[in-house]
Amino acid sequence: MAHWIRSNGFTMAEILLNRRIAATRDPAPRRRAEVGAALVAGVVAGSALLTLLVMLSVGLYDEPAWKIPQMIGATLKGTATAALRDFDPALAALGVAIHFTLSLLYALAFAGLTAELRRNFALAGILFGVALYVANFYGFTQLFPWFLELRTPDTLAAHAFYGLLLACVYKDTCAVR
Repeated sequence: MAHWIRSNGFTMAEILLNRRIAATRDPAPRRRAEVGAALVAGVVAGSALLTLLVMLSVGLYDEPAWKIPQMIGATLKGTATAALRDFDPALAALGVAIHFTLSLLYALAFAGLTAELRRNFALAGILFGVALYVANFYGFTQLFPWFLELRTPDTLAAHAFYGLLLACVYKDTCAVR
């Protein structure tokens, strides 16, 4: 190798510098978010979150199973419907539709934010879920005060789980190999 470098007039520093210059001219292509994978992850994680929230509501707080979906539906229907204790199928269906719409939008946002990420997907997912919790239960409660009662550690844990599951499904890192 030393003979080749001397005979060609290049030093090792010049070779390394030329490689670095070439790398800056031709940067690696940017990774793009995978929309299909994000949508699947949004449905899976959204289903798990809604199921978990309903189970917690029923199991820990002795609330009816439809309370959470109806609270979500009240974001469009108004404050009067937020306190409704009776089952309203249209309001509950609206809440489920809103929940899944938001879950899909959040999944697309997560995909865009983590497109360049090569590792630490689980941590990124957990942090994303915690950020959603903070935005939803500390930011949006200014507009929808009936969500104040959901500022609980179990709701925080459920949102962290949502983010973790979202990351696992989106990045296909859940598989045990």
